[in-house]
Amino acid sequence: MELDVQAGQEAQALDGLIDGSATFGDHYCRMLDVAVANIAQVLRTIGETSGPIVIGCQGGRDRTGLISAILLLAAGADPHIAVGDYIRTNDDLHENLQRQPGGEQTQELFAALDLVCRREDIAQAIDYLASLGGVREYLSSHLPDEDYDRLVASIRIRLGVDPDPSDSSLPLTTPSQKEVTA
Repeated sequence: MELDVQAGQEAQALDGLIDGSATFGDHYCRMLDVAVANIAQVLRTIGETSGPIVIGCQGGRDRTGLISAILLLAAGADPHIAVGDYIRTNDDLHENLQRQPGGEQTQELFAALDLVCRREDIAQAIDYLASLGGVREYLSSHLPDEDYDRLVASIRIRLGVDPDPSDSSLPLTTPSQKEVTA
């Protein structure tokens, strides 16, 4: 999900996250604004793919978290489910940071950034999507209704629920083993 950014914008965004003048929620809303065509393409690919799908990015939190939240919302999940899914990223945060490429310079950058996934950040993006009319409306200029409907049916089947989103009597996700034992 590459973003079309001009030289210096990435550094400016990182500076804002480091100095506290911007939040990851602000970053996610900007991603939603500038990458709608790319997000739609990612979702179209997911909707057209049979078999298992792995969603990932370098850090496993920002692009991954945003796409995962959009998929859950499109499938009809309560926003709290999408927030909880995002927060589970923290379970692997330390190990994930140790696996990042880039050596000492990257580790210094990570030390300057507070990379803990916070509810308010993904909630800000979810609220922003709602203010744009929801996921379907947000994607409407780049994802035709038939592609969106195919995506929703595919997601719901993958989650093990009825592909008809009007049937809200079924749970969207089954608890993980960790959640069952907690």
